[in-house]
Amino acid sequence: MKNDFSLKKIIQLTFPTLLSQATLMIVTVVDMYFAGGIGTSAIAALSIAHITWSMMVAFFEGLRLGTTIIASEYFGAKRHEDMYHVGRIGLAISAILGVLLIVFGKPISVLVYSIVVKDPEVQRLGIEYLPWILASGGFVFTTFVIDGMFRSINRVLIPTIITLITQSFNIGLNCVFVWGISFKHNFFGLPINLVVEPMGIKGIALATFIAYVIATIFSIGSLYFKGFKDLFRNLSTSFRLVLGEYFKTAAGVGLHSGFRLLAMLIFNKMLGVLGNSSIASFHVAGQVFNMSYIPGLAFMFTMSSLIGKLMGAGEKKMLWHVAVRVAGTALSCSVILGIGVFFSAEKIALFFSPNDMEVALNAAALIKIVAFNQFIVMLNFMFRGYLNGTKETGFLMMASVITTYGVFLPAAYFFAIICGQGLFGAYAGIVTWNVVDTLANALRARKVALRLHQEDAITEAVMNSLE
Repeated sequence: MKNDFSLKKIIQLTFPTLLSQATLMIVTVVDMYFAGGIGTSAIAALSIAHITWSMMVAFFEGLRLGTTIIASEYFGAKRHEDMYHVGRIGLAISAILGVLLIVFGKPISVLVYSIVVKDPEVQRLGIEYLPWILASGGFVFTTFVIDGMFRSINRVLIPTIITLITQSFNIGLNCVFVWGISFKHNFFGLPINLVVEPMGIKGIALATFIAYVIATIFSIGSLYFKGFKDLFRNLSTSFRLVLGEYFKTAAGVGLHSGFRLLAMLIFNKMLGVLGNSSIASFHVAGQVFNMSYIPGLAFMFTMSSLIGKLMGAGEKKMLWHVAVRVAGTALSCSVILGIGVFFSAEKIALFFSPNDMEVALNAAALIKIVAFNQFIVMLNFMFRGYLNGTKETGFLMMASVITTYGVFLPAAYFFAIICGQGLFGAYAGIVTWNVVDTLANALRARKVALRLHQEDAITEAVMNSLE
């Protein structure tokens, strides 16, 4: 089993996730590029839709990470039928959500755009775009569950390949539907006449919808032919027990992600009083933070999966050893990344803001703070991964709500607005939040580690006495 936790194995488990997340970020930029060709109103409509969709995805992130955590534990315990139940439950929830989003997608879209924006053109474009994105929800959540199933058995390359294929289709279909196509050819005497008229913003939405339908087909096919045939067969009596455990874990993960994203939206609203220059500087630095966030997320998935597997196998002695090994690898990468970002801050800022030196200078200073802060964030991800793997998702959710709404937003408002420190005060609030949240998770991880060590010692003593 030690080979499963070698440095090589950790990198093999983490890199595909990193690649997959980076691809998703690039596709968001590509969608905005196609919207830019349509007009400013289209960009505004897409921005609102992406915020709405991101909120929804965050609250249902538990379908992916929750599946990974529970299925990993059952895989480690060799409870394969219960592991299949996890997949069945996740797929059933995804199907139900998908139907609801198709039925209520249009009313939700109308409500969102009527509340958020008054411009009738942005409203029209948004209502044309968002229902298709919401309709793809069931397919997206299905890929989340299947992603989690493959991660639970350490086969992370399969969902990564599916992601790359999906997003390639998305980009290609964007070209066809947004720009249109006219193809005429005589093929062995058979005339082929294919004409697709430009569809505007609806074409961007339709491309995304079809891409995720294709992703779902590939994902289900991979699930069936790559080791999970029995998932589609009989149900056993342990289904109800798995259902309760799955809901508890997935809900904790989803609420944790959702409430944090909601706080960031409130924070962005708060920045509005600082002026356009400050907002622009923040968003430039924010792009760098989002990119530096991806490795932490990837290592957290690896940590959660490996710890869950050990918990299921009853190898509690190895938990802290594996956690330290994963964390050491992750933090080493974080240091290298942070140094690179710190010394490239000015160049990065000028790349995003070549025409406004004030924005570039402020963004460069913020990027240096990001370079320091991302090390704290990575450390926090490691504690979160350990607590996820030991199914402490309820604590993570509660701690996140307390530190986010009790520390982050008040601290950011105090430093930025009351103390008059502006954008740098806002970032001081972010750093304060990350430090407090990391300490809270570190203390909980230590407590859990001590408890598990004591339980293992008691079990060992009982076994020795029986011998």
